[in-house]
Amino acid sequence: MKKDGIGSLGKIGLLLLFVFIIAGCFSRSKPAYMIEHYMFEYASPVVGDLAVLSQSIKVERFSVNQSFNTQSMVYKSLPFKFMTYNYSRWRVNPADMVTDYLLRDLRKANVFKAVFSHHDIEKARFVIEGQLQDFLEAADKNDTKAMLSVSISLLDMDKKEITGRVVFQRQYSFQEQIREHTPEEFAKGMSINMSRLSEQLVKDIHKAIVTAIHPVSTGRPGVEPDSRAR
Repeated sequence: MKKDGIGSLGKIGLLLLFVFIIAGCFSRSKPAYMIEHYMFEYASPVVGDLAVLSQSIKVERFSVNQSFNTQSMVYKSLPFKFMTYNYSRWRVNPADMVTDYLLRDLRKANVFKAVFSHHDIEKARFVIEGQLQDFLEAADKNDTKAMLSVSISLLDMDKKEITGRVVFQRQYSFQEQIREHTPEEFAKGMSINMSRLSEQLVKDIHKAIVTAIHPVSTGRPGVEPDSRAR
């Protein structure tokens, strides 16, 4: 009987020792780091006195270069070497963020009959497509810049021939110098770039659509009409 009693006490002691060891391990574990998320933040640009058009436009979801197809905040400080901030992320994928804010700014410009997104079932004569090619912070010993580069295509879906649908295809690139190498400054610089992109796109798209719906009638492409013709 005495032997059995000692065995039971030994088992209890081993159990308590195991509990204390486990508790000690957890108490010494590192605290979890909180991930901070960033988005653009800027007021929709004012585009000036542009006539309201009777045409609607649709913005398709932009694609993105695979190097930046991530919510990680990418920066480059050395040739051939790309890195990311450890505990900072974009709130959404850059392609979605650029698409959403451009859609917002086109609507707030109030110069088109309607502006639809790729989620809408409605169709529009003019469609905007885009691809993000650069979306990063570039840092060196001299300065640090937020860099945004986008390829934009405006299509006229009323054209039967696919090759004739392209109204324009252009490259837009913006660089904003930032004060320091931090995710906050990176997000601020990118917001300025996005604001400039939106402002320029509203003007360029408006001008291109006006030209498309009111073409110069010459009989020959690229030839101005002769005012003396009867």
